[in-house]
Amino acid sequence: MATRVQRIIEELQAARLRSISQSGVIATCAEGRIWVTRDNDPNDTILEVGESFTTTSPDRVILQALVHSRVFLDCPVRRELSIRLACIALLKSMRAVTLAVASRGGLRRTRNVA
Repeated sequence: MATRVQRIIEELQAARLRSISQSGVIATCAEGRIWVTRDNDPNDTILEVGESFTTTSPDRVILQALVHSRVFLDCPVRRELSIRLACIALLKSMRAVTLAVASRGGLRRTRNVA
């Protein structure tokens, strides 16, 4: 089963920070230059346009724009979250149907006569 991915597009002014604490996020520099630093890791990375960085653990990663930048964050969506969002959508649609029926006078019970 393929993992669902949600793409977030972030505009970062120079010196602005973005923190990520999720494994499997792919950060792609779409514009500008972005400095990437990880907790407990002495090796930092600079992303140029078109370059990517993938988080490999839930340890915190900080992205900092060195100049005005745009970054694409492709975040994996957990299956449990996908199921929860589907259930919320179903409940909302059921509520809409209930309200529509209620506005028309509600359900009428009929008696079967044998």
